[in-house]
This record gives sequence, C-alpha cells and structure tokens, in this order.
Amino acid sequence: MKGLILALVFALTEGQKQDLEPVFHMGKTYLYSYESLIMHGLPDRSLAMAGVRLASKVEISRVSHSDHLLQIRSPKLEEHNGFWPINSFTPSSRLSETIAACLSQTFKFEYTEGRVGSIFAPEDCPVLCTNLVRGVLNMLQLTIKKSQNVYELQEAGIEGICQTRYVIQDDSKNNRATISKSKDLMDCQDKAVKNLGMAYIRPCPTCPLKARNMKGTVTFTYKIKYDDSGASLTSAMSDQVYQISPFNEPNGAVVMEARQELSLVGTKRPPLSAPTSQLQNQGSLRYHFSGELLQMPIPLIRIKNPDLQLTETLRQLVQNNEKGATKEASAKFLQMVQLFRVATLDQIESLWLQFVNELPYRPWFLNAICAAGATDTFRFLKQKIHDKKLNIWEAAVALPLAFHFVTPNKQTLEIASSFLTCPQIQKVLMHRIIVYLGYGSMVNKYCAQALLCPNELLQPLHDLATEATSKGDAKDMSLALKAMGNAGEPASIKRILKFLPTFSSAAASLPNRIHADAVLALRKIARKDPAKVRELTLQVFLDSTLAPNVRMVACVVLFETKPALPTVTALASSLLTEPSLQVASFAYSHMKTLAAGRIPQLYKLSAACNIAIKLLGPRLDRLSYRYSKVIQISDYSSQYQAGAMWRVYLMNSPSTMFPSDIITKVRGYYANTATDIIEVAFRSQGLTKLIRKQNIPFAEYDTYKTLKELGKSLLGWKELPPEDPLVSAYIKVLSQEIAFVDIDKDAVQQMMMSLSGSSDWQPVVKKVVEEVQRGVSGRWTLPVVVGEMRHIVPTIAGLPLELGLCGAAVAQAAADVDVKVSPPVSDNFKPSQLWETKMDIHADIRPKAYFHMIAMMGINTPYFQSGFEYHAEFSANTTMKFDASINMKEKNLKIETLPCHQEVELAAVRSEVYAISRNMEEVDSEKKSRIFPKGEIPSTSDQLLQSTEGSLKPGSWKQSSIPNVISKGYQQGSEEVHDNNAGRRFYARRFCKKFESLGCSTCLSLKSQNSAVLRNTYLHKLFGEFEAKIILKPVHTDADIEKIQLEVQAGSKAASKIIEASSSGSKEEGEASPYKDIKAKLKKILGIEDVFMAANKTRRRTKRINREYETADTGLWAEPSIPHLSTSSSSSAASSADGRQPGDHHRKDEIKQSGKKHSSKSSSKSSSGSSASSKACSSSSSQEDHSGDRHCSGDSEQQVIHSGWTFLYWFCTSENSAHRPWT
Repeated sequence: MKGLILALVFALTEGQKQDLEPVFHMGKTYLYSYESLIMHGLPDRSLAMAGVRLASKVEISRVSHSDHLLQIRSPKLEEHNGFWPINSFTPSSRLSETIAACLSQTFKFEYTEGRVGSIFAPEDCPVLCTNLVRGVLNMLQLTIKKSQNVYELQEAGIEGICQTRYVIQDDSKNNRATISKSKDLMDCQDKAVKNLGMAYIRPCPTCPLKARNMKGTVTFTYKIKYDDSGASLTSAMSDQVYQISPFNEPNGAVVMEARQELSLVGTKRPPLSAPTSQLQNQGSLRYHFSGELLQMPIPLIRIKNPDLQLTETLRQLVQNNEKGATKEASAKFLQMVQLFRVATLDQIESLWLQFVNELPYRPWFLNAICAAGATDTFRFLKQKIHDKKLNIWEAAVALPLAFHFVTPNKQTLEIASSFLTCPQIQKVLMHRIIVYLGYGSMVNKYCAQALLCPNELLQPLHDLATEATSKGDAKDMSLALKAMGNAGEPASIKRILKFLPTFSSAAASLPNRIHADAVLALRKIARKDPAKVRELTLQVFLDSTLAPNVRMVACVVLFETKPALPTVTALASSLLTEPSLQVASFAYSHMKTLAAGRIPQLYKLSAACNIAIKLLGPRLDRLSYRYSKVIQISDYSSQYQAGAMWRVYLMNSPSTMFPSDIITKVRGYYANTATDIIEVAFRSQGLTKLIRKQNIPFAEYDTYKTLKELGKSLLGWKELPPEDPLVSAYIKVLSQEIAFVDIDKDAVQQMMMSLSGSSDWQPVVKKVVEEVQRGVSGRWTLPVVVGEMRHIVPTIAGLPLELGLCGAAVAQAAADVDVKVSPPVSDNFKPSQLWETKMDIHADIRPKAYFHMIAMMGINTPYFQSGFEYHAEFSANTTMKFDASINMKEKNLKIETLPCHQEVELAAVRSEVYAISRNMEEVDSEKKSRIFPKGEIPSTSDQLLQSTEGSLKPGSWKQSSIPNVISKGYQQGSEEVHDNNAGRRFYARRFCKKFESLGCSTCLSLKSQNSAVLRNTYLHKLFGEFEAKIILKPVHTDADIEKIQLEVQAGSKAASKIIEASSSGSKEEGEASPYKDIKAKLKKILGIEDVFMAANKTRRRTKRINREYETADTGLWAEPSIPHLSTSSSSSAASSADGRQPGDHHRKDEIKQSGKKHSSKSSSKSSSGSSASSKACSSSSSQEDHSGDRHCSGDSEQQVIHSGWTFLYWFCTSENSAHRPWT
C-alpha cells in the first residue's frame, strides 16, 4: 500500500508542469547585455535609412518578495544615417554621456510571477530615461498558463493592453523552454497613443475597414532554463514592425523596425545597493508621454537661455523678412513658436517690453504667442487685451488663433472663462463673438478627451442663453446657440429646445433665424447622441407650422445623424402630403443626392435613400431650380481610401425666385475619417424682403438701370425692423464656427457713424473719397502656423515613434498707391459729383506668399531625432506696377504698365525627402542624406541597372541646364529629358509660350527625381525631389515694346472705338494682322460685323428709292442701331444682312414695283419718313464726325449708349509713335 501511494506521488509530480516564470534569487545580481535598435526606411534597402542603436549592460537584483532593483551601466548611443552597409553606425559620445547621467541611477520595480508592477525612479530623472527603462522591463513581462501551451489573452505592456498570443515549447529533457508571443498593435483596449491637432477629425468606428494605413505588430522569443530552484531567463529577443502607407498602397509603405536583445552574461554575489535618494512611483509598464509633446516636428533647438534666444530669433526673423528671405523667416518663426512653449510668463513679458513700440516686430511676436498654445502664452494674451495693449485689429486676429491652438486643460479653460467677462472684450462686438465661439470650441476639445464633461464648463453658455431670453435680445440668443453648437455637448439639448416652437410655445414669437440657429446647434451634438438628435429633428421637420427654411435645416441635421431605413422611409412618406413644395423639393433632392453617393461612411444611408426615393415617384424630380435643391459633387477612391465632397444647400422661400439661404461646405475623407474643411453660409431674407417691397420690374430694365434701381432700393434700410438683418453670414473651419456677422439696421448705422460721425450716407461717401485721395503706402506681414498634427505611439525600446505634420505660412504685401482726384473734393461735396471726376492712379503693389510644410516619420524627442523628413514649399511672388486713369464722365478707363525686362519666378512648388539624424548635443552637425545613393538603384529583382553613361549625382538635377524653348505666336513648345539608364528616376520637362505682342514668354518647368523605378507607387514618387515653377521672362521681338496699354470704353463712344480699331488694323501695309481671328470673334460677339453688312445693303437700297440722298458709309449710330430697330424697315434691313440672296432679290423687285405704282401722296410720305430718320441721325452726328444711314433712330441710339463696351490693348514700340491696337 505504501508503494502504491509513493508511485502515485511520483506520477503526479512528473505530470505537473514546471513554473516557467523567471525568478531572480535574493543575494544575487544578474548581469545582462542589452541592445536595442530602431531603423526607418523603405522596404528597398538600397535607399537611405536612418536609425539609432543603444547598447548597455543591465544589472537586476531582488531585494524583497516583489521588489527588484535595476541599473543600466555604460550606455552607448550610436546613430546611423545613409546607406547600409556603406554607412555604418557612428557613436555619439556627448549624447551618450547625457543619457548615462540618468540611466546610471538605480531604479526599482515590482515583479511577481512574470508580471511587472509599479516602477520607481529618482525624482529628477527625465521621463525619457524612465521610458527607456520601461523598454527593458517590457521584455520581462510574461503571462504563463500552466494548463495550456497555446492560448490568447489581453496582456499589459509598454504599448498598452493588447491582444497577445502565446506558444510554449517545453523541452523537459534538457530543462529548457522556448516561449513565443506576438501582439497585434492595432487590437488594443487601452492603447498608449497620443494625437495632437486631430480633435476635429472624426473617425467612423462602424464603417467597414478593408485595410489600415498604419499596421503594427511585435513578437517576443524567450529562452528559459529551469531547475528545482526555479526558472531563469537566459535570453529574450523582440522584433516590432510598424508599416505606414499614406496612400493605402500595399507596396507603398514606410517601415519602422525595432529590435531588442537581452542576454544573460552571468551572476555575481553582491546585490545592488539600495538607492540613497527617495524614489517616486512612475506608474506601470505603460508608456508615459511628456517632453516629446513640446517638441514640434522641426529641427532641434538647444534651449539654454529662452529669453535671450527669443530676442535673437525675433531680430533675425524681421531682418530676413525685410530682405525678402521668406524661407528663412518661416523657419525662424517655427523656432520662435518652439521657444515660446518653454518660456515662462516673466520671460515673455520681458520680451514684450523690449519690442512693444517697434511695429515690424509686433505681428511676428503676437502670432507666435498664439501658435505656441501654452498656458503662459494664453495668460499673457489675456493680460494684454485686458490692459488695452492691443488695438482692435490685432486682437481680432490674435483671439481666434489663440483659442484654436491652445491646449485645453483646467488652467487654460479658467483663463478662457475670464475672457468672457473681460470689460474690453464686452465693449467690442466682434471680440465678444470670437471669444464666445472660441470658448465653445475649447470645451468641445476638452470634453473629447475627458471621460465626463463637467457641467460648470457649459454654465457660462447656458447663462448667456437664459439672460438673452429674459431680455428678448435676438443677437445674444443667436450667439449663445452658436457657442453651444460649437461645444456640442448633449447637456445643452434642453436649453436649445427652448428656442424651438415645436417643443416650447414661448419660442413661437422668436424670429425664424433663431429657430434655424437652434436646429443647427444640434449638428455637433448628433455626433455624441445621434438617436436623440434624430428624434428631435424629425419632429421639427414634420411640423408644418414652422418656416420652410427651418424645416429644411432640420432635414440637413437629420441626415447628418445617418438615419436607418425606417426613419428615411417615414420622412419620404410625409412628402406625399407635404403642403410646401419648397420643403418637398429640398428633401427629395437631398435624398437623391445621398442615394448617388459613393462615400463608404454613407453606404447604409445611401441604400436607404435609394429605396425611399422610389416611393415618391418622378413628380418631385421635375421641379425646376426655382425650388430648393441640394447639389453635391463628390469623388472617392476605394483603392487609396481618400475622397472629397462639395455640397451646396439652396433654400428658397415661396415668395422669391432666388435662394434666400445658401449653405456650402467642403468635406474631406481619408483613411476612414472625415473632416469638414470649411463651411460658409449666407442668409438674405431681410434683403429679399426689402427689394420685394420696391416691386422693381427687372425684366424690363437693362443692366445699368437694374443696378441703379437696386442702389435706390438699398437706401430703404432704415425701414427694416431691428431684429431682421439685411444679410447674415457665418464661416466654419474644421467644423467650428469661428465668426458670423449680421448686417442689420444697427450695424449699418454704427458703421456710418464710425466713418463720418453721421448716420447720413453722403458724409460717408465723402469720407471714403478723401481716404482714397490720400493714397496707400505701407508694408503688411501676416505669419501664421497653418496647422500642427501629430500621432505618437511608443516603440518596444521605450522611444516614441511620431508621424508629424507642421506648416507655416507667411503672407506679405507692400504697396505704394498715389491717387489724384480732379476736381478735388470740396466742402459742399455731393455724391453726384463722382460722375464728373477723373482719377489718376500710380500704383506699385508687391504681394508675396510663402508656405512651408514639414512632415516627419521617426523618433522625435527633445534630445535627438531620427527618421525621414519631408519638406514641401510653395512660393508666389509678383509685382504689379501700373498707371491708371479713370474718367467717370467719359466712361473711360486706361491702364498702362511696363513689359517684363528681367526673368521673374511667379510661382514655384518644391519638395524633397531626407533621412535625418540630429541630437541636442551636436545641433550644428546634423546628418542629412538624400534618398538616392551615388550609384544606381537596383530594381525589384535586386539586379543593378548598369548605366553606360554614368549616373546622375543626387543633386545634379538642380544644376542641370535645359535650353529655353521659344515658340512663335501661340504655339506651345516643350522639352523633355529622361534618364532612362537610371531607371527613369530623373525627369525634366519645360513648356513655354511666347507672347510677341507682350514681349514676354511664360514657361512651366518640371523636374523630378524619385524612386518610382523600384515600385510604381505614389509613395515612391513622393520619396525624392520635385520642382515645378512658372517663370516669366522677356523675349526678343522685332520692335522693342516700351509700354502696354489697356483701355476700356463704355457708353456712347464704345462702338466708335471698335470701328476705329478695326479700321486702323485693316490699313496696315504689307502684312496681315496676327490678331485677325480675335477681331473677327469680337465683332461677332458685339454684332459689329452684321452691322457693317446691313449698313452696306441698306445704303444701296436707299439709293435706288431716292437718288437725291447720297451718303458715305461712315455713320456711327446707324450701323450698330440696325439690329436693334423695332420698325418694319429696320427688321427688313436686318433680315437682308443675313446673307440670303434669293430673299434679297425678291425684296428688290418689290421695291421697284412700289416705286412705279405709288402716287405722289405715297411719295411724300416716304419723303417725310426719310427726313425723320435724317433728324435722328443729325442728332447723333453732333457727337461724331459722320452719320449717313437714314435708318437709324433715337431709340437705337440709347440702346448703344447703355450696352456698348470696348476693350482695347495698345502696344507702344520704340520704332514709331503709332499704336497697334488689339481689339
């Protein structure tokens, strides 16, 4: 019996699985060699790569049941930049010393049964060093199940809690085990990730996802050796791969690969000594974000003395701007933003006092303060506005930028709420609107990150709505609704419903525009609670007592909630009995537009609308554009997962022919996300009512009289009620409303008072004329950070992998405009005197724009950077120097300018990609490699392309000279250069057009060098260098051109200019005009050619009727008036001008017969009719030299005066003083 029991015990012992969790015994120090490597590059190893490598020794000791000590000794950091294996890793000794200062300290961590707990580090230890320690400890994380060898579970790691698959291979004979685990980094519950600048990009979690633009995975392999005392970790290896495909191309991806290796070297008896300083709990194994959030994706700056560096940077920035070096200025501007993020409030205040009175420095300073987005910069801006240190326009520019870029947290939200009660903000309506809308946007960004949105954040907006309702202030009601709409929180729904008559009877007395604003305020709330908003907007839409535009807006919001088929069908059924055709047409058009869409995020809605419109039949489809419509132009590429949509909502009212409300927006789609880029709306119901009261018969008036009557009708703005604005408009950027304007009676009166101190419009006109007469002279600069978007995830080595995008734009304008008005403005000025004035303008305007975008993929920390950097630049530069003369009395405009005398680059786009390596200790010695090696690029089959003529150097395309292509007339010339031997990676082409009459040539130059030879993808085409520029340069002509003139003649002299130009062109000797075709087209458009033919045939006919009238064919008014005559004789003349010969003979026979049969009475009538025509022509001959056609009339003369326009180009040459016209 005892033997049986003993056998059973031995059997159970053998069947029990050995504990494989690594164990560190007390009293020992385990010595490991550690190496981590991170590389960035394309899968084609022949292109440039960048990476870092960290090698060190790791010592681990156990001091209690769960507490362990860790120390990293002799860390050595190396950088790689270039082509492997030609360029090897180079040590960075100074950076290694900096890192060793923190890594050599002792760290403590909790470790029980293979799982890492809390991590403790010294108080002054940088977060970067703590994360590097996390990278080492992440290799010790194991979750062993004794009953299974293959299993899956959710495991915590440095990247968060992710789905992990284990495979255990136990070699019990040799007491060894191999453990493999793999993680899908895209399948994580609590993923360590940081998104900056992406608050307005909306993901679609319910959309079908075919492929991701970013994929990541990591694998671990452990070697375990065990005995009776426990298991020990002999080696651990990990391999992590992130694949980023910006264009969703299977073969077009950038790869980040990280590797780790931890190998046991041995053990030693003395354990690590306990740290003398107090250690602080740094949390779990999950990666912590800190310093890398402050570092923009721009070249590193070694910050030692921020206030001194800010002073130097600001001075250099202004100097570069004055010299015209916009590229350097934009780079310095981004550096200044980076410095402001680390500067203290006192340092910012000191810099402000130094440059407060120097005007060229103020726009750079204020815009950099706004773009920094830090708490201190936001507080500084608040103080300066409160102290009245900024003028109205500086504050109007700074406020929206500051609220957009500031990081929302408790401190900045407190500062933002103090803006709402600032007296200086309350005094200026424009500032007040910007601040309330900006505060709503800040609340939206803050609540998007927080689990719960505190009600006290919304309380200022709710208080404004309550106060506006009690006072009956429609403007504040609209402001409160728009601010709550920007916030987009469901807690505001109850407040919003109080402004809708469907849910509150007290709201029936409010203006319709308040009802519409209340419905629009639900749009962003629908993203968080679509079911509730869908229910509310459907009720509003079905409420036929509301105004049509309110119901149409409800239809817009309803479809933005993406309703299911039952809701869409219910809406379509209601249209069968809909009393308003405007509403029915709008809803039907909206559904039809959605049904035809191909956007993946709207697939289900498109299918539902496609079924619903079949219930309605074609009746609503036949309604014209007088009824409300929805117009949409969209395109989407499923292959690249990108698309765009432009949509216009046209909302008509039953009493108007033109839309009273127009909303248009542009939306972009990318990688299963959507972004409303811009939205603009106009509402003109008050203006429509004002014009409709005048009852103007527009159909009976020509353009001139129509504009005149419209101007008179607008003078009745004082008759409008105060709550009914003439025009309303708003603008949204990235789905956030940033500004709106209501032009009502009070706004017009206030504007007139500010200009002239009187509410009468005549002093306002005088004030404007006086300001114009003073001229304009100055220089303006507007720098701005266009955007900053960053996506950061941790690597297994403890370093952050960042995808960053940052852009800065600089707009400049220098102008010197001198205006002389004659006669000058007198004290008893009347606006009617403007029609008798003459203005001479001398203008020299030099606008310039520059945009610089930096995209980065790689490691971006305040200590070092490694990865790929993409630079794209756009520049536009032009000079407009001209003299203009405007004669209002003669209705004449002349513009003179000089032809081009030197080559000018009008616009250019350049881009290039580098592999970069930078570190803080050696800022001046950055490593930057072009993508291509000096030799040839191997193809996908890894075979070298042999070049018989040698390969191009990476930068040789910039110095390559391409001959100018000269074309004659309007022919296009081009030259194309390929480097076929290098796999067509070098491409150059130039298109030119020569304009001899202008003495210039315009060329489009294209140059590119990319890696598309390896794989024909958009990413490989982007990886390289590209340049496109438009050049204007002078060309040689037969006669030197001194100046170019443009003349515009309106009124009674318009036709004479055309005839004079045509005659002068036909009298040129020996050569045909090169503009013959243009003259013929212009004559055809204005009807001049038909007039010539009609005049000739009419003259021949009148000679046969009455021989005593002999006139020359040089009359002005008779020729253009013939096609417009309403008498029977004029219509017959017009018909004879058609060139139909049989009809002409028939009419001639009739005239001959009538001459024989008629009596003297009829002859006298004919004579009297001719004298009447002669009288009309004589009246016109007083203005012109010749008038000979007896068939002109006074009515036709008036028509020519109001409809004649002439455009003449004159080219003055140095060979003769005569002008050559181009009509």
